[in-house]
Amino acid sequence: MEYYSTDGHDSKVSLREAVMRSLAPDGGVYMPCSIPLIPSALFKNMDEMSACDIAYVMCTQLFGTDIEPSLINSIVRSTLNFPIPLVDMGDNRYALELYHGPTESFKDVSARFLAQLCKYFTAQNPKDRKLNVLLASTGDTGNAVTDAFKGIDTVNVFVLYPHKGVLKERLGNSTKKSGNIIPIIVNSDFDHCRELIRQAFTDTTLNRRFALTSANSVNIGRLLPQTFYYFYAYGQLTAKLGHRISGFTVSTPCGNLGNLTAAIFARAMGLPINRFIATGTSDNGLWGEITGNTLQLSDYHAKALTSNIGRINRLMELDPSLPGKIECHTYGSDEIAETIRKRFKSDSYLMDRNTAMACRALDSVSTSAEYPGLFLATASPRKYYSKLSRILGYETEEPEHVHETAPHHLPHLTTLPPTLAALTKLIEKYN
Repeated sequence: MEYYSTDGHDSKVSLREAVMRSLAPDGGVYMPCSIPLIPSALFKNMDEMSACDIAYVMCTQLFGTDIEPSLINSIVRSTLNFPIPLVDMGDNRYALELYHGPTESFKDVSARFLAQLCKYFTAQNPKDRKLNVLLASTGDTGNAVTDAFKGIDTVNVFVLYPHKGVLKERLGNSTKKSGNIIPIIVNSDFDHCRELIRQAFTDTTLNRRFALTSANSVNIGRLLPQTFYYFYAYGQLTAKLGHRISGFTVSTPCGNLGNLTAAIFARAMGLPINRFIATGTSDNGLWGEITGNTLQLSDYHAKALTSNIGRINRLMELDPSLPGKIECHTYGSDEIAETIRKRFKSDSYLMDRNTAMACRALDSVSTSAEYPGLFLATASPRKYYSKLSRILGYETEEPEHVHETAPHHLPHLTTLPPTLAALTKLIEKYN
């Protein structure tokens, strides 16, 4: 299958180039030239299929001849080797728990898949330059990506953490410098980390010298695997209800809109999602407004390297009914805390802040046995013990894996000023 840039239709590239470049030269993100429909036979048997089996069928449709079937099978089974349970929350509402992987984040699915793609593509020509993954993180993304790419000697991973704003309980092992993993503390805030990444990807000289790619959802190799769990959720829904459903609602917390975009892709591939709810904080927002079939960037997303909004706009061009099916709900800290306390008191179900937003939004809409709803539980609440204990009004037991210090207190880490020259010099050192 070929891929085109959201900022221009003319130039088409292979899956290999789309994954290893992440961004198109014109600054757009890659889209598949065609979106395959999943065979109807899959839906008939989905309630009896494992996540691996479903993902394998989807991969054969998505990637065609780009990857050998035997390798697809190997990648899928090494990626989805942990449970993804669908928890009944009552009133035809369900929680899809995506945090049972090695770093307790939904990003384990897509980061592990992307890592195996990069390993495969870089191994095809050992004489090629090393691939350099650049990302900014405050915890979860860095943890998932470093765990996924650890030990792949054809790929360097540079993770930029801000000096301030990192929750120690979200780090896991991501700040351990090892082999191809290079954690970095930038002497500034997260916005400057993101700006530094943006400068690197838009610097033509730097990109001629080194092979650079991204590991967040702007990379098509990380985004498409996020469609897997929506299909698996559908299979679990039909198994629990005992019948095929006509449609369902998806409510997801959003950062760079990756999970929302993946859900829309899943619909384009044949999954009967008839309502999309994107949730975020009141401070950041998600997008400006929908004008016709176009989403406008919020100020928060305008600071990012690039956004999935370009993909959503392309998908709305393909399906003009989409704007009427997408909702945006934002919540303040007090509303989020209220939801966490309420759900814990009623069901003893503990959730992190992002999951709570998705749960609260789904609670605000109607569901039925014919049209149920699910929200994504994107991170283990164990990772947020300190904040959750304060919200609930008591001290929870601290998880064993939590670091004692935040990354800017760890003396072994490389510290950089927030300049492209400093980052370039570090990339040179490892290439």
